[in-house]
Amino acid sequence: MTVREAIIRHEPSLRAAGIESARVDTEWLLVHLLGLSRSELQLETERILTLSEQEQLQRLIEQRGQRIPLQHLLGEVDFRGLRLQVDGRALVPRPETEFLAEVAIGILSKEVAPRALDVGTGSGCLAISIAVACPCARIDALDISADALVLARKNTVRHQVTERILYMEGDGREPLPGGPYHIIISNPPYIPTGDLLGLQPEVRDHDPRLALDGGPDGLEFFRALAVNSAASLCPGGRLLIEIGDGQASAVGELFTNCDWRIELILEDLAGIPRIVIATPAVS
Repeated sequence: MTVREAIIRHEPSLRAAGIESARVDTEWLLVHLLGLSRSELQLETERILTLSEQEQLQRLIEQRGQRIPLQHLLGEVDFRGLRLQVDGRALVPRPETEFLAEVAIGILSKEVAPRALDVGTGSGCLAISIAVACPCARIDALDISADALVLARKNTVRHQVTERILYMEGDGREPLPGGPYHIIISNPPYIPTGDLLGLQPEVRDHDPRLALDGGPDGLEFFRALAVNSAASLCPGGRLLIEIGDGQASAVGELFTNCDWRIELILEDLAGIPRIVIATPAVS
């Protein structure tokens, strides 16, 4: 069986499992299995797969058909050009969160000795990308999950920024470390509890519930950040948070009522309000 024939054979089974990106996923699994890049795979379509490779690919296809996330099968994800290990210990980073990282980096790059707090660090994607892009930055990173912190530390070692990131176990709904920080950044759980069952199986069954469940209305963590985070910011400091679809108005009102000023609400590439930048009304 050639690479081309393998793609033709396995794509329909993934599509039948409800995976819209069936061909792309099949190609990524072959890239992973054969140790090639995507461009190299396109040049190797007539390569003959060994029996062992065919068997391994079959197992990977079966797992993907069971809606195990592609990133878990590959073992890593690209986040702003950084390869990060991912598995069931933390949320798989999304493109929207890359946008959050870019906004944070743009702000911190203007500071002489920037300090940041990442609330709900998960895989460490935000803290690590900031540390890599801002060589003078020091970042504290908080997560309630000890397992997630183990994963984040592995990713930090991989990208050689261990001396500038301090990981701490703690609940982002409680008072935060004192800082003071130029920014507090967070991609908190924001999915209403009642909506969890309707999520895609890759998310519902494989991302940690702790990283998804935002309480009955999805706003539990935003309420806590509105109350607790101002005290940890330096004068002129900003809070940067990722929000869910349709939450911009409610989050904006919530922060305004807690004496914050909404500086900007930025849209993602789909035109959905996604990033809220807020400053304490009195700082």
